[in-house]
Amino acid sequence: MKVSGENPLVTIASYIKDIANKERGETNSIEGEGSREKGGTISKADTVVLSPRAKQLHEARRILSALPDMETEKVNRLKEQMKDGTYTVDEKELAAKMIRESLLNEYE
Repeated sequence: MKVSGENPLVTIASYIKDIANKERGETNSIEGEGSREKGGTISKADTVVLSPRAKQLHEARRILSALPDMETEKVNRLKEQMKDGTYTVDEKELAAKMIRESLLNEYE
């Protein structure tokens, strides 16, 4: 199958939207309109069947969209510590992390 000119994520999002509408009992078809099948008859609604993988992606997207973009509590706590002048850095721990990161980058 060759798909050209379209972003696959947009296509998947469209399929997911169609399934959500179907679950709510809504359809995108208009009475009397639809796809023409062989023999000239008109079907009232098109159907899309998602693979298990696509369903997993949909569920992952739903879960991720419910999460905050950052750890709000931690960020607020650190801002407050910096504002109050109570934020401290463990120099040895910072140096160890920098060295570890540097060594890991050498092997990539």
